[in-house]
Amino acid sequence: MRTKEINKWLKEGGEFPISLLSEVELLKENDIKIVKEDSDYYMTHYHPHRVVYQTVGEKLHGEHNFYSRKEGTLMLQERTSYLHGEVVKTEGWWDNGQKRYEQHYLHGKEHGKWEGWWDNGQKACEQHFLHGMRHGVFKEWDDNGSLAEDEEYLYGNRIK
Repeated sequence: MRTKEINKWLKEGGEFPISLLSEVELLKENDIKIVKEDSDYYMTHYHPHRVVYQTVGEKLHGEHNFYSRKEGTLMLQERTSYLHGEVVKTEGWWDNGQKRYEQHYLHGKEHGKWEGWWDNGQKACEQHFLHGMRHGVFKEWDDNGSLAEDEEYLYGNRIK
């Protein structure tokens, strides 16, 4: 198995090389195959055409990637990053490869900067959170780049 190539792809993302599909073994739609096992504790799971994820013990850990097939190539659509079972970041991409959103979490709550983009690459929104509360700038733009909303929050309370 070309584990080195698969792991490189896991870290860098992008298009999944079709040549590696035979390495991952095409299984039925709902099957999951463990193709790398460093120990009983840490495993990487591959689900054909759908998901690649890692576990530490019973908890999700690392990147959980969702793919769709487009013109014979698996394209990365969504990525959720876990740290010992907790979501810390979500990202998504449009079918054209443009980034769609990036969101951050802390202890299961929105935390930090959230950003979104239109499929043409224009920024759609920028929002800031602090432990699940709106905190800081909240802006939205239309797909032409014109500012549609501009708000500001302090610990969940709108101040502008």
